[in-house]
Amino acid sequence: MYILDFIYYLQEVNYISNSFSPLTKIANKAEYESLKSTPLSIEILEKITTQNNSQKLELLIKKHCSLELEIQINSYINTLNKAALRIFRICATSFFDSVEYGYEWSKSRTYIENSLAKYNIELNLRSPKDNPTSRSLYFSLYSFFCYLLKTGKIPCEINLPAYQPRKISLISEKLADTNSQRLNKSINRIKSHLPPESFQIIEKELGNLSSTRLKIDVANDLSKYIKLIKKPINNRDNKLISNEFHTISCHISKNYVFKSSKNRINTLATIIEKACLEKVILPRVTTELYYNELRKSQLSELAIQKIAVNLSSEEAFNEALNKYCSTKVRKRLLDLVNSYKPKERKSYRKPLIDFLNQISDSSKKWEESPEKIQSELMNYRDNLLSKVDRSTAYNRYNNLKNALKVLIEHELLPSSTYIPKNIKESSNVEKYSPNPLILQVDLRDEKNHQHFLSSQEFITFIQSSLSSNLNCLVAVSREIIAKGYAKYLSQDEVISRSKCIEKFSLENGFDIKSFNIHLTENKVAYFDYFFDKLVRNERPHNIEKFKFGTDIMEYFGLTPLVASAMQIVITEELGFNPHSLYEATISSPHRGEVFILVNDEGSVRVKVYKKRAKHIRQVSAKGNNKPLNQLQPEEIDAAACFKMALEMSERTRKSLNSEYLWTCLLLGTPAALPWSTTFQGAFNKIRHLAYKKLGSVELQIATLKKVRSSKGVLIYLESKGDTLKATNYFGNQVKTALKSYIPKYLSELIYRVKIRAFQNILLYMSVSAEDNPSNILNLTKESYIARLEQAFKNPDMGGPLFSKLTIQSMMSKETSPTYFCLSHENIILALKYIKEGTDDQLKADCEDVVRKLSEGSTHLRDMLRKAHKALKG
Repeated sequence: MYILDFIYYLQEVNYISNSFSPLTKIANKAEYESLKSTPLSIEILEKITTQNNSQKLELLIKKHCSLELEIQINSYINTLNKAALRIFRICATSFFDSVEYGYEWSKSRTYIENSLAKYNIELNLRSPKDNPTSRSLYFSLYSFFCYLLKTGKIPCEINLPAYQPRKISLISEKLADTNSQRLNKSINRIKSHLPPESFQIIEKELGNLSSTRLKIDVANDLSKYIKLIKKPINNRDNKLISNEFHTISCHISKNYVFKSSKNRINTLATIIEKACLEKVILPRVTTELYYNELRKSQLSELAIQKIAVNLSSEEAFNEALNKYCSTKVRKRLLDLVNSYKPKERKSYRKPLIDFLNQISDSSKKWEESPEKIQSELMNYRDNLLSKVDRSTAYNRYNNLKNALKVLIEHELLPSSTYIPKNIKESSNVEKYSPNPLILQVDLRDEKNHQHFLSSQEFITFIQSSLSSNLNCLVAVSREIIAKGYAKYLSQDEVISRSKCIEKFSLENGFDIKSFNIHLTENKVAYFDYFFDKLVRNERPHNIEKFKFGTDIMEYFGLTPLVASAMQIVITEELGFNPHSLYEATISSPHRGEVFILVNDEGSVRVKVYKKRAKHIRQVSAKGNNKPLNQLQPEEIDAAACFKMALEMSERTRKSLNSEYLWTCLLLGTPAALPWSTTFQGAFNKIRHLAYKKLGSVELQIATLKKVRSSKGVLIYLESKGDTLKATNYFGNQVKTALKSYIPKYLSELIYRVKIRAFQNILLYMSVSAEDNPSNILNLTKESYIARLEQAFKNPDMGGPLFSKLTIQSMMSKETSPTYFCLSHENIILALKYIKEGTDDQLKADCEDVVRKLSEGSTHLRDMLRKAHKALKG
């Protein structure tokens, strides 16, 4: 219809001759079916622009494949389910698009191998968050070629390259090592029970699974049920394997929900079928009805005994004691471990379990052999360092040593038993998270600075990178805060546009159809009317389809996204520990203490509790009295965030009788203080927006903790190594701040820069007595003077000294101190002038006086409090 109308229009404007007679409209369905079945040549199809879908793939297959190969490919496509077909269309379209017209790709081994390798490289350039994943796209194309290889449509000597993932970061590399160890542990157990031929099939199938997590889960399942399946696989007993697989399916269904059980059982069925080497078809889980039948089935005691289970720490400890220790030793060790608090018991059980498994035999004679105990203790101690870090190894061996000393004291072990000394505990042992900053290079890796020409260049690079990343995060957060606060203030205006408020009462019949005219306005008005119920996730009217999304909740208070944006601005400015900030409270109802207080000048005094340090940290955020709704995004600071949060959360807090500052409205649950994971989820959205804006890859792994660490290091660098400034930001002791946040080699680089500046000064001073110092240094006179001035002007060394030696202008202003006569009446006068005064300089002086009083001793703060009370009357 659209095309015909367009043709008629072109005839009207005389662009197409009226003698041209276009086709008439389709009269009926029979004519439509006839047109649909009319074949089109490839030449015509190529001129038609198609999307990346089945139509385009069909055209490419016709263009680059013979009729026989086309039939084979279509039969392969018919075997794929909906999800697999979608992935295959994307990768197959990409492959056939790259084939030149007329080239017989199916006969060229080199072309197929190179195409797969090239496609692998292209996929590694995609974002890890893209869907479908790069791995799934590659394996889809890989499986396609495996099918063609199996059917003999491509050369049999082709060696299809395996998928090569992108290079991973240090964090991912460490995780990959851990995953590899877990996977190998399960694979080795499977290998010890199966013949080589069956094991190779299982190993290959595990390698073809799409993700590492899936490989580990499947390998763990095979390891868990290996005693059930090893006999039927080894004997090729199809009937027994079916019975044992039913037992496995029942056990999985009893321990997992439907979706997880379905995936686990069906994956195991495919792998076990191939490992049996004979044709066997195992039942799959397809419906919840069959899943529920499996859950209700009873398992025999013999079957349960064959299933490997992971024992708890307490169960493993009791098992080791029963197997390897005499009754008296077992009782004494149990009493020793149980004498500690529950949280500490695990640290004693672990080394005892490992040592007993290492030293013991079934006869329990180790208790009578001092020599064996000594040698095995040395082996245990020395082997620990290859498994864990020095600090952990020291603690484990120390706990084991103490336990054995108790046995010797109670004469349960020979008194001649010598217990070897512990490893030397390094006083320099420090624990760091990998790359704790929002930085492309790992600051903990000392090799990084070797890629730069000088230490100063490396420091400048770190400083600029941290500054740009933090500024981008804060800028994006301020925009979110500004929009969120503006939406909150527009609540009354939106409600005023609703025409349904009088229909909301429970007495009146509630008609949901009336909402369709102004849906947003009516939803906001409804939420406002029943706020106290809806904030608790209670429905006044039993209407399931009537849902309130974040877009509605944003009119009534804080949401995790806006709260997280405020936390970024506050943390970047004030340096609060994230978890302390998450749990910030406004006041203590029992003690009457106020933790967040806004003073008359617009500044905010904040107290947060640091749980681990058992310390309350107090910080003052300087602000002003400018109305919050008049602030531009770039003017939003920590004080503004606290004031906005207090205002936006007030109604919710009063309704729930909560004192938590970050009480948020949540989807599908009652309003409350969200979990830290909820705040991190909102933070992830903000960092993604920042990444899209700036393009820095390191923003993709940012956290609020890294914001704090990054700003502290930035302050340290910008202040040329001022430890006190960085420590004041972190709110820690100097030793803690340096140990936990500032790398030693970074401090060394800063001091090297200072020392070099001082060395330059010494060099110039050593030749200053000579007649021609510039000639001695092989410099021109102008260059020598310029370098000399630069050396003394250097802020790292000589800056203040140089300014004292230079001639000062007579017109330079000398600053004079300002004095304030401290009395109750004068403080009241200063507070009045701050509110009503006209002289800006005098107002600023009064504000400085009040600020110093609020940050002073208890006596000074008491005087200020009394002055406030007297002023209020």
